[in-house]
Amino acid sequence: MFKMSVLRKICGITKKDRRKNVDILKELLIETDIVGLLKVRGLTYFGHVNRMGNERFPKMLLHGHTHGHRSRGRPKKKWL
Repeated sequence: MFKMSVLRKICGITKKDRRKNVDILKELLIETDIVGLLKVRGLTYFGHVNRMGNERFPKMLLHGHTHGHRSRGRPKKKWL
Protein backbone atom coordinates (compact mmCIF):
# COMPACT_ATOMS: atom_id res chain seq x y z
CA MET A 1 0.00 0.00 0.00
CA PHE A 2 1.48 3.34 -1.09
CA LYS A 3 0.23 5.23 1.95
CA MET A 4 1.99 2.92 4.39
CA SER A 5 5.21 2.95 2.37
CA VAL A 6 5.28 6.75 2.57
CA LEU A 7 4.58 6.68 6.31
CA ARG A 8 7.34 4.12 6.82
CA LYS A 9 9.80 6.38 4.98
CA ILE A 10 8.77 9.33 7.15
CA CYS A 11 9.47 7.30 10.31
CA GLY A 12 12.63 5.73 8.93
CA ILE A 13 11.22 2.22 9.33
CA THR A 14 12.05 -0.44 6.75
CA LYS A 15 10.16 -3.61 5.91
CA LYS A 16 13.00 -5.58 7.55
CA ASP A 17 12.01 -4.08 10.92
CA ARG A 18 8.80 -6.18 10.76
CA ARG A 19 6.57 -3.55 12.41
CA LYS A 20 2.79 -3.75 12.05
CA ASN A 21 0.94 -1.02 10.17
CA VAL A 22 -1.37 -0.48 13.14
CA ASP A 23 1.60 0.21 15.41
CA ILE A 24 3.06 2.73 12.97
CA LEU A 25 -0.28 4.55 12.70
CA LYS A 26 -0.56 4.71 16.51
CA GLU A 27 3.00 6.01 16.77
CA LEU A 28 2.25 8.81 14.30
CA LEU A 29 -1.09 9.58 16.01
CA ILE A 30 -3.04 9.01 12.79
CA GLU A 31 -6.62 8.06 13.60
CA THR A 32 -8.43 8.64 10.31
CA ASP A 33 -7.98 6.53 7.23
CA ILE A 34 -6.83 8.79 4.39
CA VAL A 35 -8.22 6.54 1.65
CA GLY A 36 -11.63 6.41 3.34
CA LEU A 37 -11.61 10.19 3.73
CA LEU A 38 -10.92 10.65 0.02
CA LYS A 39 -13.75 8.28 -0.88
CA VAL A 40 -16.19 10.24 1.28
CA ARG A 41 -15.10 13.54 -0.22
CA GLY A 42 -15.40 12.12 -3.74
CA LEU A 43 -18.94 11.01 -3.05
CA THR A 44 -19.75 14.41 -1.58
CA TYR A 45 -18.48 16.12 -4.73
CA PHE A 46 -20.42 13.64 -6.89
CA GLY A 47 -23.62 14.61 -5.08
CA HIS A 48 -22.78 18.30 -5.55
CA VAL A 49 -22.24 17.87 -9.30
CA ASN A 50 -25.31 15.65 -9.65
CA ARG A 51 -27.54 18.41 -8.24
CA MET A 52 -26.21 20.98 -10.75
CA GLY A 53 -28.20 22.10 -13.75
CA ASN A 54 -27.86 20.07 -16.94
CA GLU A 55 -26.20 22.96 -18.79
CA ARG A 56 -23.21 23.10 -16.41
CA PHE A 57 -19.91 21.72 -17.71
CA PRO A 58 -19.01 19.52 -14.70
CA LYS A 59 -22.32 17.67 -14.97
CA MET A 60 -22.03 17.29 -18.75
CA LEU A 61 -18.52 15.87 -18.36
CA LEU A 62 -19.55 13.56 -15.53
CA HIS A 63 -22.29 11.96 -17.59
CA GLY A 64 -20.42 12.17 -20.90
CA HIS A 65 -22.95 14.39 -22.68
CA THR A 66 -20.90 16.81 -24.75
CA HIS A 67 -22.06 18.50 -27.92
CA GLY A 68 -20.07 18.87 -31.11
CA HIS A 69 -17.63 16.45 -32.66
CA ARG A 70 -13.97 16.12 -33.44
CA SER A 71 -12.76 15.76 -36.98
CA ARG A 72 -11.36 12.43 -38.05
CA GLY A 73 -7.66 11.89 -38.57
CA ARG A 74 -4.52 13.80 -37.75
CA PRO A 75 -4.86 17.49 -36.86
CA LYS A 76 -3.85 20.00 -39.55
CA LYS A 77 -0.57 21.84 -39.12
CA LYS A 78 -1.07 25.40 -37.99
CA TRP A 79 1.68 27.94 -38.30
CA LEU A 80 1.66 30.97 -36.08
